[in-house]
Amino acid sequence: ASHKARHFQSQQQELGNKGDCPVRTRISWKWTGVTDAASKCCDLEKSSDSTHKMQNFSCGITLEGHNVFQGLQSLVASGLARQPLPDFIRDSPAIGSSVIRVENGKLASVQKSRTT
Repeated sequence: ASHKARHFQSQQQELGNKGDCPVRTRISWKWTGVTDAASKCCDLEKSSDSTHKMQNFSCGITLEGHNVFQGLQSLVASGLARQPLPDFIRDSPAIGSSVIRVENGKLASVQKSRTT
């Protein structure tokens, strides 16, 4: 199969076919966990103080639009989002929530909301 055909097939595996995902106008992912990313960008690795290497973090992202999952499919199709998508993004259409909490890279909980 051609590269374009393989890319299209993998896009389908990630988020299904166009129209398979529920229409959501807003999805939020909220992450918490521990990371050593600061030590990598702030040159703390050279420090003998190991307490700075691992740090707690908290961040979030909200996607809004007429159809968030269709937008994600378009990002994958255009090559702006790379596959495989993390489980907590790939599985979002089936979760049925507008707020998805992720702790240390794993799905932690979902929060149902009145508006999608």
